Amino acid sequence: MQSLGDRDAEDEVNRYLAAIKRVEGSCVWKKKQHQDYREVVKFVTCSEMPEVNGELRMTAHISRIPQKMSFSLLLGSVRVFNLDVNPATFHINSKTLELIYETHWQRYPTNEATSDPRELTHQQWLIEFCKRSNLVLNMVYRAPPHEPPQLSLL
Repeated sequence: MQSLGDRDAEDEVNRYLAAIKRVEGSCVWKKKQHQDYREVVKFVTCSEMPEVNGELRMTAHISRIPQKMSFSLLLGSVRVFNLDVNPATFHINSKTLELIYETHWQRYPTNEATSDPRELTHQQWLIEFCKRSNLVLNMVYRAPPHEPPQLSLL
């Protein structure tokens, strides 16, 4: 893929997002460097663009309430589509300087955040993400681990 500002790169991303993509295999949550996060990384295939490397990344915080999670579609090393659920910090839209504190969607090239106030399960968010990114899942789904901290009894 070309540099981020390149018009050809933007056309390639648009073509990729419009194309049907597939993910296969199992959903295995692995530890990240930060002990409170788990992640699934899956290779994404696209028959219309077999020369490109795509990747689906799902990340979840294991103890935060409400659970923070994210879904990202990468084309090469570039994040081209993203869903951030219950984010820990706000997002600033660069064009309007609007602050987005809640669940939001982002799309290449602007990455401007669009709020989504719904309260869904991880699996429901994954289904929405797949619909919007033309991603077909053929994998065994496993919900991310979630172990809220226990309150100490006095």
